[in-house]
Amino acid sequence: MIIVIFILLSVAYLLLLLDALTTYLAIRKNNNDFSIERNIIVRKLFEKYGVKKTLVIISFIVFPTIYSCTLLAVLYHKFFIYCIIFFLVIEVLLRISVVYNNITGKQNFIIKLFFKLPFIKDFYGES
Repeated sequence: MIIVIFILLSVAYLLLLLDALTTYLAIRKNNNDFSIERNIIVRKLFEKYGVKKTLVIISFIVFPTIYSCTLLAVLYHKFFIYCIIFFLVIEVLLRISVVYNNITGKQNFIIKLFFKLPFIKDFYGES
């Protein structure tokens, strides 16, 4: 079980790096137009710190912290293992969708379902 978690974490991390690279390339291609980034928090970080610094912060500080917290949760209780596997599978699917969207510019069914969630619609102001 723990091996499955660390495999999923590693795949999620690699997809995070690929997402960061494709986002960087898309922003650079559009003359540093940050409006193509849909995540409002990340967009604000791009504007304040720049694309490279923000991606370094996300890639090499935030994710290893999540990795460490996951390790602690796994060691704490067996129930957390099942929760972690469930949420990691969801994250990997979302990351694959985001990378697909960044590369092709098309939304697939996972992203469309994600943006239909009520709290996501309210956050992004989409209908």
